[in-house]
Amino acid sequence: MTKGKITQTIYQNATKQVIAEQKKKMMQNLSGSRDENFTQTLVNQTIGTLWLAQSNPGAKETKIDAMFVAMSGAKPNDELEGMLVGQMIALHSASMECFRRAMLPDQDFEVRQASLSQGNKLSRSYAILLDTLDRYRGKGPTEQKVTVEHVNVYKGGQAIVGNVKSRENQ
Repeated sequence: MTKGKITQTIYQNATKQVIAEQKKKMMQNLSGSRDENFTQTLVNQTIGTLWLAQSNPGAKETKIDAMFVAMSGAKPNDELEGMLVGQMIALHSASMECFRRAMLPDQDFEVRQASLSQGNKLSRSYAILLDTLDRYRGKGPTEQKVTVEHVNVYKGGQAIVGNVKSRENQ
């Protein structure tokens, strides 16, 4: 091999390695996992939840691109977060489809109400998953507040009334 061919081979191998690392990073951005099989499975499952049946090819591509943007935009940190994000995308897609169907012209009242009701249920499930994700990430409420309305102090007992703080919290 000539010096030029050796340099070219080294460059090609380095380029392949960089591309492989970029692919792994991209996969991790989608699912929170560096495991390609996990990410591919999650992506396929999430694509399967999109309403693509009556979409033209351009609309299908747009919906799938939007799904990728949503997955990476959620920035899952691990596989559990990736799964929650996939479920959130599925719920969002399903609820929007229910709301779309509810707005079709010449809709029977019962059908419209059923679509709105189902969309509402899906939206509430989405909100619960969002709260779950926030709590998992440590962003949710971290302390509980207890309000005591009635205090009974019996003979020989002691009670403190007021805002009590420990020395650590002062």
